[in-house]
Amino acid sequence: MSDKYKSQYLTRVRFVNLCDKFKYSPLCIPYAFEIVAGSRSISDGFSILNFRGKPILSINDEHSKLVINHVSELLKELYEVKQGNRHKIVANVVQMLGENSEKYVFRYDIKKFYESIHPEYIYRMVISDPAISPNSKALVRMYLKGIEDKGIFGVGRGTSLSAALAEYYLLDFDKVIRRIDGVYYYARFVDDIIVFSYKKVENFKDIVQSKLPVGMILHERKDKKSEVSFVDDAEWTFSYLG
Repeated sequence: MSDKYKSQYLTRVRFVNLCDKFKYSPLCIPYAFEIVAGSRSISDGFSILNFRGKPILSINDEHSKLVINHVSELLKELYEVKQGNRHKIVANVVQMLGENSEKYVFRYDIKKFYESIHPEYIYRMVISDPAISPNSKALVRMYLKGIEDKGIFGVGRGTSLSAALAEYYLLDFDKVIRRIDGVYYYARFVDDIIVFSYKKVENFKDIVQSKLPVGMILHERKDKKSEVSFVDDAEWTFSYLG
């Protein structure tokens, strides 16, 4: 086995450690190995809940949860993919808004975040990624196929793997926005984007839109100001994360 895949090799020890972390019964481990072997479907434990008009994926059995958390933890280990810390972002934004300096602040959100990630595009990324083992790629494919079979658009909502795949999908986007000339702070909490620049960037929204992955678009929000300049001690009320 290639050295780069050793950390992804599924052993009982790996599953036992995950059971300890997520408080699952070790009795689910043999069934989890059946999912890995392909003799049991991960989607057998899927059910759909409705929350505020949006379908939420619910996982009903621990062996499916165990496999899903194995893959999501793997993506975190490989790329540190995780959702931004909401409280830390808000604290940073408040601090920077209070600084007496010229700045330009841009706030956008991505429309239908999870639903806009087409399973085919995210799987292309996974299948072409040399850092992800063939076994892990097969589990991602099984998961995405299970979501599709349930009639859910995108990567689904409600599971750790849905969140991890969404963050993985936006890895390059996050890097590109941070490198835009003038940008000194960038953060994203799921679909909410906040950017601070020390200089005015013309057509910044168009630039951000052009860098989004295939299928994603920025929300047209007329009820909130999305671009604000702080010049000559101007005072504004600015909203982020709601």
